[in-house]
Amino acid sequence: MNSVNLLGINIHCINQEGILESILTWNSNAERRKIVYANAHCLNIASVNKEYSDVLNQADLVLPDGLSVVWGSKLLGGCKLQKISSIHWVDRIFDFIVRNKLRIYIIAGKPEIITRAVNTILKIHPEMEITGYSSGYLTEESQQQVLDEINGISPDILFVGMGSPHQEFWIHKNQEQISAKICWAVGALFDYLAGVERIAPGWVSGIGLEWLWRLCLDPKGKWKRYLIGNPLFIYRILKQKFGTKSINHKEEIK
Repeated sequence: MNSVNLLGINIHCINQEGILESILTWNSNAERRKIVYANAHCLNIASVNKEYSDVLNQADLVLPDGLSVVWGSKLLGGCKLQKISSIHWVDRIFDFIVRNKLRIYIIAGKPEIITRAVNTILKIHPEMEITGYSSGYLTEESQQQVLDEINGISPDILFVGMGSPHQEFWIHKNQEQISAKICWAVGALFDYLAGVERIAPGWVSGIGLEWLWRLCLDPKGKWKRYLIGNPLFIYRILKQKFGTKSINHKEEIK
């Protein structure tokens, strides 16, 4: 599969159809697989955190999340990327899951949020086989209970929405103990489905200003990620473009 290297991370050039075909293929064998997303925030963290960089590069699919990553690939002359943020094609994912009778388990969000998200999913996709779900705020004891439950069920897909980089580290650490064939890191997807996070209008996403939408909704929580992180990402991409070593920032973008 073709990929483009952005700040040390190999991001795959694949469309929605290719992802779904890969899932079907993987579901027919016993090997465990990982799907993750990469956006400017993830790549900034990976630039200063080798362990996280290694975890991303060990995933079977690294999907472009955001126009900043698509822009970076275009500037560097890599293979053509398509923005594949989970929230923008979640209905197609769930239709595919129902049609192919795949079984899922979900770990994400706070207890009341994940319950609300699951209820929303089942209203729209009543035939969806959600074998179980759990909050993403796990203690050592509750984590073992969740892992035991997953292994007793053996779902086809485990969705993990804990935020980056925590969710990718969690999958990497626990995947050998998880009987699910595919672990899919989906960030805030279930917060959106629960109505906790608001989806940016299509025209805002289309012109690459989804980050500004999120900043306006949560300036206190997002200012550092976008007002510092976005220029830092552009700077690092330009450094890569012109063949000089990327800067080594001491502080990660939270």
